[in-house]
Amino acid sequence: MKLVRISSFGSVITFVAVVFSVMVSYVSASTTPPATSAMASSPYHIDTLTVDNRNDFVLEPAKQEVFLNPGQSSTNTLYVTDRVEGTTTFSLSVQDIKGSDNPNTPVVILQPGDITPDSAQNFISVPAKQFTLTFGERATIPVTITIPKGTSPGGYYAAVLVSNKPTVVAEAAATSAAGTTRIISQLGTLFFIRVNGPANPSGVLQGFRINAPSNQAIYNSGPFTFEILFNNTGNLYLTPYGTITIKNMFGETVTTIPVDAYYSLPQSLRYRDVTWDGQALFGRYTATLKLYRGYNNTVDTQTISFWVIPWKFLLIAFIVLFIIVLGIILFLRRFEIRKK
Repeated sequence: MKLVRISSFGSVITFVAVVFSVMVSYVSASTTPPATSAMASSPYHIDTLTVDNRNDFVLEPAKQEVFLNPGQSSTNTLYVTDRVEGTTTFSLSVQDIKGSDNPNTPVVILQPGDITPDSAQNFISVPAKQFTLTFGERATIPVTITIPKGTSPGGYYAAVLVSNKPTVVAEAAATSAAGTTRIISQLGTLFFIRVNGPANPSGVLQGFRINAPSNQAIYNSGPFTFEILFNNTGNLYLTPYGTITIKNMFGETVTTIPVDAYYSLPQSLRYRDVTWDGQALFGRYTATLKLYRGYNNTVDTQTISFWVIPWKFLLIAFIVLFIIVLGIILFLRRFEIRKK
């Protein structure tokens, strides 16, 4: 009987243990969240690239142009690539931009809360304002632009800004790799949004010169940097472009240099530098700029002239010529003395 009782008691203990084990497994399974991948937890599509450790990140593209009617919307794509060791948290924001009357500062990014008459920040939205990447990962960010019904025709402008904030571990690794202190960086993509309809494009070529000390008209040699100053006086951004034609003193065309299209925001001055690597030049030259304003096929033309006198070469040639003439004179004098 004792053996039977011991056996029965042992069976009860075994049964209780099994039930307890099952209950623990059930509670554990119900309280433990399912494992998810990093890509699944991100608000954006993430892929992995092969990149070098540059201790920075890349935002592409730098500028987007969008043409829409009132009531329409479109989705444009931005790409953020992480080139910082470790894990980095990125933040997105949308802020207005405007042109400037300082030719060396073509775009001014306004502070949060500042709104311009041609503000586009309320037209732009992104799915999430924050996301995380590890080294070599790239996020694909859809940016939705929606134009409300009743919006007046014209240009509207804003920038999508991306800033990074490395974790402490990533910051230490980056500092060790680069030998410098990590700082928070910010990049932006400019959005130029055109709402279709009647508008007022207006601009004019305001200056054309060679980048050199004032009143300099004689140069030793190239290269030459031509400065183009364009004044956008309208309410639309413009993309002026054109050519610079170089001619020599005989009126022959030496070369034609393209002026690639560039943007100019409303109510702003914008410089454009074009470099010509002119070599082996001598004499008087003219440079004629033919600049299309970017609307209605309107063209501005301006011509400047300059001299190229390679004085170093001329000095050497003069010295050589002087030695030759002096040698001839001495030879003739010596020949006359012998003749006498």
